[in-house]
Amino acid sequence: MDLNLPCGPWEQLASGKWASHPVTLYENAEGMLLLSLFEENKDKTVTGVLVLMKRVFLLHDSKYLPANAETVVLKKTGNQQLAYALLEAKPAYVSFNQRELFAAIKSQYNELKAMQLEGTKGEVLDDGADPGAREALLGDPFSLFSFSPSAKVELKPHAHPSLGKAGDENVYSDSLSLIVVGGLKEERLKALTVTCENALVSGVPCIIFDSTKRLEALKNFSPPKEWLEESGALWVDSPFESRVPGKDFFIDLSRIDPVFFAECMGLGVEAAAVLKGLRSLPSTIAELLHKVPLDSYAGQKVSRCLEVLQKTAPNVFNRSPPPNFALSTGSSKIFYYDLSPLPKEVRLLALDSVLSPFESEVRNAVLAVIEEDLSELPVSIYSLLNGLPAKGAAIAVNAESPGAPLQIPQLHVLKYPEAVFEEENQKTRFVLRKPFSEAPAK
Repeated sequence: MDLNLPCGPWEQLASGKWASHPVTLYENAEGMLLLSLFEENKDKTVTGVLVLMKRVFLLHDSKYLPANAETVVLKKTGNQQLAYALLEAKPAYVSFNQRELFAAIKSQYNELKAMQLEGTKGEVLDDGADPGAREALLGDPFSLFSFSPSAKVELKPHAHPSLGKAGDENVYSDSLSLIVVGGLKEERLKALTVTCENALVSGVPCIIFDSTKRLEALKNFSPPKEWLEESGALWVDSPFESRVPGKDFFIDLSRIDPVFFAECMGLGVEAAAVLKGLRSLPSTIAELLHKVPLDSYAGQKVSRCLEVLQKTAPNVFNRSPPPNFALSTGSSKIFYYDLSPLPKEVRLLALDSVLSPFESEVRNAVLAVIEEDLSELPVSIYSLLNGLPAKGAAIAVNAESPGAPLQIPQLHVLKYPEAVFEEENQKTRFVLRKPFSEAPAK
C-alpha cells in the first residue's frame, strides 16, 4: 500500500503494536524508513503521533562502524555477512492532524538528506541498491524494529485543502500563517478568506478582526461536497460567534502596555513618558484621567486624548477578564470581532487586548486574521504578531506593500486571481481558488 505523505511515495512494510501502541513502518525510494507510533485515548481515537525517520546505509566494511549511527545491524546470508547502519533524525511528537504530521516528516527528511556516514564508507540502501542486500534487511522487519506485526493501522485521512492550482497541480501551504501582499485590498481579502476557509475545514478555529465587515461573509461558508472530498475534510459546519465592542467584549487598559497605548494614540515620546511613569494603566479611561498629572504639556495632551476617547468609544473600556475562546480539538468555530464601530486607534488596542493574553499549549490552536492593512499600522504591532506563533496562534494578515518583518509564507497578488506563493525561498506561480464564502444577495 502506498501512503500519500510528503517526501514519498511511501510503501508500508509492516504494522503492529509496541507497548500497546499501534506502530506502522513505511519505506520510500531513497532508503528512508518512517516509523509512526500512534497514541490513543480510551475510545481508541488517535490523539498524537510519534514520528521517527531513519536512513539505511549498506556498509562497505563491517569492521569499521560509523560514529554517528544510532543503530548497526549485522545480517548473515549464506557465507556473506552484511552490515547496515541506520542514521536517525530527531524524533518528534505531534498532534494527530495532517499539517503537523507533514511538517514533522519534511523536517526529518531534510535532516537525513544532509547527513553522511562518519568514519567509514557505505551506500544508501535505496531502490537502486543490490536486491539481495535490501531483502536481507527489509524482508525481516521483525528483527530490525523488534515489534510483532499483529495488527494493522491505517492512517485516517485528514484535511489538506489547497490554495489554488498551478496548471493541473494543487498548490498547498505547509503553514497556516500567511501574509498577502500587493493587488487591491478587495483581492487581498479574497486570499485571506481562502486562508480562513482552509483553516476551518482543517479543524482550526479562526479569530477574525474586521473593521469593514468584508470578512463577515465567512458566516455563509458553504464549501462544495466535491472540494471537501478532494481535500479529505470531515468538515460539518463552522459556528459563527460575533463579538461587538462594548457589549460582547471590552478593552481593559490594565493589560495594555503604556508605551503601546501612547503609540496607538499618536501621542509622541514625551506623552509616552508620562504614561510610562504611571507604571501600569488602570482598567478604564475614567480612572486613567484621574491618574494623569496635568503639570506638563505632555500630561495635558494625554488628558485631552482620553477625553476624546470617552466620547468616540463610550462603554468600550472596562474591567474585563481575558477573552475565553473555549477551544476544543477539531473545532472550526469562527470568533468574529466586529471592530467597525471603533476609530482606528482603538481598533489597535482591541487587537492587543484580545491577542496578548492568548496562550495555548497546542501549536496552531487558532488562526488570528487581521483585515486591516498592516502598512497602515504602527511598527509596534509586529512585536505582538511575531510573538503569537510561540503562544499557539497562527496569523493571516495583509499589506499593500511587501516588506513587513514577519517570518511567515507570503502570497503576492499579481493580476487577480493570479498570484505567487512564496514559502521557504521557493516561489510558485498559480491561480488562487475562488472563496466559497459569499455575502447574501441584497
